[in-house]
Amino acid sequence: MRVEAWRYRGSAKNLLLAAFLAFLPLPASQACFAEDFRDALSKELQPYRADCKNAGGELSGDVDKAITRIDLDGDGRPDAIVDMTQLPCTTDYTPYCGTGGCPLLIFRSLANGTYRRLFDGQVLSYEIEGKGKRKTIAFRLHGSFCGRKGPELCIKRVTITGRPFAFKQ
Repeated sequence: MRVEAWRYRGSAKNLLLAAFLAFLPLPASQACFAEDFRDALSKELQPYRADCKNAGGELSGDVDKAITRIDLDGDGRPDAIVDMTQLPCTTDYTPYCGTGGCPLLIFRSLANGTYRRLFDGQVLSYEIEGKGKRKTIAFRLHGSFCGRKGPELCIKRVTITGRPFAFKQ
């Protein structure tokens, strides 16, 4: 039996470049991200589904419209913001929303394809600020988060670092 060794016939520089490129991670496609995240989000939405069911309805709305995909922490992977104002109950009453707004969920995508929840709190509205790699989010909150009376607006800004955070009343 004759065994021949494989022999590379290009330059050493090209060989090194090919080896380097072979180990670079491929960017996740939006479709892949959407499907993977929808699976993870389905579990996260269970308490909201239960609240709607207890109120005599079902969770409604377009899940894709509720999700904003953007790299918040500068790691090159799209993270996700889920705005529950886009996912109300089918009844006139949505139990998880109130005078303090509706829940906003922020997830960080991890290198292994899973997601970590960074934030889950009541928010009146939010705005993504910053042009750098790490984004800052301006949260418009119920006045009690700033020691004010209810309807007085409270704004808090958080630079997303990949660590979970919460606001205290």
